[in-house]
Amino acid sequence: MIHVQIWPRDPLVVRDARPFGPEGGNRMVCLDWPYPSVLAGFLRTWVGKHVVDSPGIEPFTPTRVQWLKSLTIGGPYPCVGEKLYFPAPLDVVLFRDDDSHSLRGIALRPHEMGEGEGCDLPHPALLPVVVTEDLKPAKGPAFWSRERMMAWLMDDHRSNLAIPAEEGTSNITDFQLSPPEYLYPLKRDVRVHVHIDPLTGRAGDEQLFSTSGLAFPHGVGIVTWVEGLEESSWPSEGAVLAPLGGERRLSFLQTTSPLPWFPDDELSIALDGADGVRMVLATPGLFRYGWLPGWIDPDTLQGTPPGMNGLRLQLRSACVGRWKPLSGWSIEKGHYGPKPIRRIVPAGSVYFFEVLAGNPGAYIKDAWLRSVADEEQDRRDGFANALWGRWQR
Repeated sequence: MIHVQIWPRDPLVVRDARPFGPEGGNRMVCLDWPYPSVLAGFLRTWVGKHVVDSPGIEPFTPTRVQWLKSLTIGGPYPCVGEKLYFPAPLDVVLFRDDDSHSLRGIALRPHEMGEGEGCDLPHPALLPVVVTEDLKPAKGPAFWSRERMMAWLMDDHRSNLAIPAEEGTSNITDFQLSPPEYLYPLKRDVRVHVHIDPLTGRAGDEQLFSTSGLAFPHGVGIVTWVEGLEESSWPSEGAVLAPLGGERRLSFLQTTSPLPWFPDDELSIALDGADGVRMVLATPGLFRYGWLPGWIDPDTLQGTPPGMNGLRLQLRSACVGRWKPLSGWSIEKGHYGPKPIRRIVPAGSVYFFEVLAGNPGAYIKDAWLRSVADEEQDRRDGFANALWGRWQR
C-alpha cells in the first residue's frame, strides 16, 4: 500500500453531470468535492504512464488496463499536513447559538413509534429519526477532523458540540499554521471564457461560457492510498506535477508516510459487545438498491457487510442525503463514449444497525475505511468506504 498526498496548484475543475457545451449549457457547475472515480482515474493514468514494472510495456494495452483497474484506491479525503478529515456525518442537525456566535449540534437518533403513530418510510421495520428541539437548522462545515469524528462515533453526542461559524474561519490564509478541527466547503473560482474561432483567431459573437473550480487554501490537500502496488515501484520520491481534473489543471503529487487512518483503541473498546452500530459513508456510496446496500435483504433488512463474515446486522434507520448523479466519459478501448448516469448516496450518510450476531469490536480495525459497495470494481474505485461507530440504543 502506498500513501499519496495531492496538493492542487491550480483551482481544481471537477464538474457535475449536468450538460456543458454549445447546445447543453454555457455554465459549468463544479462538485463540492471530487468523487472517488476522479481520483482513481487520475492515479491509474499516472501509474500507467510512469510505473514500468507493471504488466505490459506500452502504457495502456488491454492487459495493462486490467491491471490498473485492479488497483484499489482509497479516498479522496482532505488533509492539512498530517491532520486527516472526514465528511461531516448526517446524523446531526446544527443550529446557530447567538450567545456564543458558534454552531451547536443535536444528534439525530432513531425513535420508537408509539401507539397510533406511523410514517411512510420504505419499509415498516424502519424507524424515523427525531429532532428533540424546535430550532432553525444552519449550514455547517463539510468535513470534521479525525479526532472529532472519533468522539462522535463513540456516540459521544451528550458532550457539548460547539463548532465555529464559517465567518470565524474566513480570515485563515494558511491552514497549516493552525489546522482547524472543522473545514467548511471550499470556495469556488469562477472564470468567464470566450469562444475563439480556430480559423480566424477572433472571439465568437455572444459565445461566452464560464467554468468553476475548487480553490484549495494554502496547506489544504488531498490524501489517498493505492493498494496493490509495491512502494519500490513508485518512480519518484519527491513531488511531481500532474494534470488532475478538467482543463488539465496541475497538482503536486507525492508519496507520504501513513497518516493515522485506523480507529483509536477507545472506539474498539466502545464497540466491543455493542448491540447497536452506525455505519458512516466516508466516500459516496454505490448500491444495487439505490440508497440500500445490496448485501441487505430488502425484505428482512438483514445482512452481513462485505469482509465481516460472522457479523449479522439488521437495518433499523438511516440518515441519507439526496441522491447525486455520477457520470463521465469513457476512453477505454471498446467502451468509448459517455458513461450511463448512476445514482450515488452522498458521503456522510449514516445507517443504524441492530447487531443480531457477532461482536462488532472484533471487526472494527479490519473493516475501517473498507468499501461496503456491492460491485467489486466500485470497491476498487473507492466508493462507499465506511466508518463504524456505536449506536447506544
